[in-house]
Amino acid sequence: MSAASVLGGEPVLHALPCSVLEWIALVRQGISASAVDAVVRVMGIGQSELSRALDIPERTLARRKKEGVLSSDESGKMVRLAQVI
Repeated sequence: MSAASVLGGEPVLHALPCSVLEWIALVRQGISASAVDAVVRVMGIGQSELSRALDIPERTLARRKKEGVLSSDESGKMVRLAQVI
């Protein structure tokens, strides 16, 4: 399973990064907050557990889901977690 598929694939990322530079660009622009739901589904955990794993407050994740995009710092944490999975 690739990091991109863990994060929801092309429908969520709007691209399929193949190189490190493409991942960097994606992280800098911010990943869609829909990736939160994708990671929760793949890992089989709750959003509160994901929040703890990423060291991002649960309220912040909820706010980002309303805003639609994660910050570059939050995106970087999500990508690293997806790569580990």
